[in-house]
Amino acid sequence: MPFGRWRAAATLKIPVRVPTIPNRGQHHRPPEKHTMFSVGETLYLVLSSHESATAHAVKVEQVEPLVILAPAEALGKAVKVGDRVSLVYKNGSESQHTEGAISEVGRYGLSIVLHVENVSWNRVDRRRAPRFRVNLPATLTMVADGAGEPVFEAFACQTIDVSMVGCLVQSEAPVVPGTLMAVTLHPEGHEEFRFTGIVTRSEGDSQFGIEFFDYCGTTRFRFAQYLNDIAGQAA
Repeated sequence: MPFGRWRAAATLKIPVRVPTIPNRGQHHRPPEKHTMFSVGETLYLVLSSHESATAHAVKVEQVEPLVILAPAEALGKAVKVGDRVSLVYKNGSESQHTEGAISEVGRYGLSIVLHVENVSWNRVDRRRAPRFRVNLPATLTMVADGAGEPVFEAFACQTIDVSMVGCLVQSEAPVVPGTLMAVTLHPEGHEEFRFTGIVTRSEGDSQFGIEFFDYCGTTRFRFAQYLNDIAGQAA
């Protein structure tokens, strides 16, 4: 080969990946779905047993997937992985509720960390079942806000009508939409029915509607049978 004649060497192009340095303080979390509430706000976690329901104020740690902080003293031994719970978000007259399953339980200082899965929020804004005009004595336990903590106040009232998803009651108690209630109905000749619900509307000074979202123990089945009996008598 004559001097000065060279074959050009093949050039191999190797892609170089330049690492991206995130801004200081940037968090790497998946994008969160739009909801009515945000991190740091208060939800009410409702636990039901065969005899009663209790509500506990909890804080939102993460929106999607949902992670909440709950007081360990009150709930440390009351919840475990696999339990189904009800959650309520209140914002003035706007309310939403959901059911979910506890998928993970951890500890953080004086709080427990609860991961909740299978969450689908429903807006509480209407009644969806036939109503029956039945006057039943009832006991309501109201969860009000006092000094930043729930305060339970029980009082007696009378139903004007009932349905599978709620009731209209007569009472002089000062109740506003969005109030969380534990409801006990006392029908004559029947075992009492226990629910947890939210006040959805106020009609004048002495009537308000409650929508049920949680049924204690066997209440759902027994109350459905009770309403079927009423419908049969009215036919």
